[in-house]
Amino acid sequence: MTTPAGAGTPRFAGAARAANYTEASASDGTDTVLPVLADTVTFVDLPDDERPAPKAEGRPGGTLLNMGGAVGDPAPAPAPAPAPARAVTDTAVSVDPSDDDRPAPAAERPEPVPAGGDAATGERALVLAPDRQIARRPRTPEVPVVVPVATWGLRGKLNGLGLRLSAGPAEQTHLANQATIRQATWTRPMGILVANEKGGSGKTPTSVVVAGVLAMIRGGYVAVAEFTESTGTLCRRSEGDPSRGLAEMLANAGNVTSAGVLSGYTAPQTSFAHVVGSVRGRPELRGEDVHTARRIMDRHYHLTVVDTGTNHLADCYRAAVRTCDAVVVPVPVTPDGLEGALRTVDQIRRYTDRDAGLHQRVTAVITHTGGTELEEFRRALPATLADVCAHVVEVPEDPEIGRGGPITIGRLSPQSLRKWAEVAAHVVGDLTLAPEASLL
Repeated sequence: MTTPAGAGTPRFAGAARAANYTEASASDGTDTVLPVLADTVTFVDLPDDERPAPKAEGRPGGTLLNMGGAVGDPAPAPAPAPAPARAVTDTAVSVDPSDDDRPAPAAERPEPVPAGGDAATGERALVLAPDRQIARRPRTPEVPVVVPVATWGLRGKLNGLGLRLSAGPAEQTHLANQATIRQATWTRPMGILVANEKGGSGKTPTSVVVAGVLAMIRGGYVAVAEFTESTGTLCRRSEGDPSRGLAEMLANAGNVTSAGVLSGYTAPQTSFAHVVGSVRGRPELRGEDVHTARRIMDRHYHLTVVDTGTNHLADCYRAAVRTCDAVVVPVPVTPDGLEGALRTVDQIRRYTDRDAGLHQRVTAVITHTGGTELEEFRRALPATLADVCAHVVEVPEDPEIGRGGPITIGRLSPQSLRKWAEVAAHVVGDLTLAPEASLL
C-alpha cells in the first residue's frame, strides 16, 4: 500500500495486520508496506523530534528500509532526539503489557454461574455463555435389590390384608431353588440316575417325585424311565393307566421318529412329566435296550430320570450308570439303607470313567417311612453320608408317598415339596458340572 508523497508521520496497520506487515517511510518520501521477516527486528524511521541519540558502538537508533538495497541496510545517522525508538516485532507493531488486563468484549465475557442446580443430587451447572453450557453428568442411580413379597406364614397372611412385607429367609431360599431349576440349560440332554442296592429303599417313589418336581418347575420336557432288569413298579406309582410302555416302544423303535409318536408310549402326569414304564410283563432288559431307549428319549426330552434295580451286576444297570450325569441315592433311616447307599456310590466309582466324575455328583436323600428309627443313628447319618456324597438332604415323611399308590406332586405337603425342590436344585447344579461331550 502506498500513500501520497509528503505525508506527515508514518501510518501503521491495525494489530491484526501488524503481525504480517510493517508500514515505514522510504527515502523517496512514500509510505511502503513490507512483510515482516521472521525472527527479525525492524527499526522504523521516526520524525526528527523523536529520533534517539546514536549508541556508543556507532549503530544508529533507527534504520531506514531502503527499497534499493537489502532490508535493514544502515542509513546516515540523523540528529539526536530525546525519545527512544519504538520497535515493531514479527508479532505486533507495539506491545502493551496492560492489554492482558483489559476487560473482554461483552460477547466473550462469561456470565456469572447461577446459584441454582439440582438440590437432590447436589450437581451445579456452569454457564459460560448463553449459547454454551457445561453440565456435570448426573450420578448413575443404583439398581435397587428387589426382595420378593412374603406368601408364607404370618408375613403372608398380613400381606393378604394389604401389607407388603418381604419374604423370610426360608421362602427366599425356596424361590432361589426354583430359579436354579427353571433357568438351567445344557448343550445336550442329561440323565439322572436313582439308585440304591438295597431293595425297598424307595428308588421308584424318589424317581417319580424328582421327575415331577423338575417338570413342574421347568414346565415339562422331563421323562422318567424304568431301566430295571425285570418288570418294575414305576407305572403303578405314577398317574394314569397307559396301554403301551417301555417294551412296546423298544419293539417299535424304528418308527418312533417324533414326539407325537413317542407320547403314545408314555403316561403323562399332572406335573408335566412323562413316565415310560412297564405296563405288563416284559423280557429282561439288556444294556443295548437302555442305549436304544435313551437315543429315542433324548431327541425329545431335556432331562431323563432313570429308575434302577438292585442288581449292580446286570448289564442294564451298568448301561444306565454310564449314560447318566448325576445320581440321587435315597437312604432310609436304617443300617441296611445306609449300607446299600455306600455300596452304590462305590460301584458307581468303579463303573464310570474317572474323568467323568459321576461319583462326585451324588445327592443323598434321607427319607422317613414311618417305621422305627434309632435316634442316635438318625443324628449320625447325615455326617456319614457327607463323607461320600456331594449333598445330603433330609426330607420329611409324606402321606402321599407313604400310602403306596400313584403319586400326585400337587398333593405333597408344603414342607415335603420344599425339601424335594432343594434336592432337585442340587441335582441341577451337579448337571451343570457334567462334561459337555455326550456319554452315549
